Amino acid sequence: MKVLLIDKSIDGAPQETIKVPIFVLKILLKILPAKGNSLLADMSFDIGEIIEACDIDSKFIKTIDVTENGVEKKVVLSVK
Repeated sequence: MKVLLIDKSIDGAPQETIKVPIFVLKILLKILPAKGNSLLADMSFDIGEIIEACDIDSKFIKTIDVTENGVEKKVVLSVK
């Protein structure tokens, strides 16, 4: 089963890893209003892009810089 790995780090030190099964993203894409999906895509979290990469068996990895509670973090999204 493919999963989306969400790895958070601060200054290169791993902080947290979250695993989300791809089937959950497929359900979320169906029930999430278009506006919500658009807002996520604007923040570089495009659910459709992740699902498409899985469907064609392509590698997916994306790095996003975020600020969470005033702390700069690097978030790496990848599919395994």
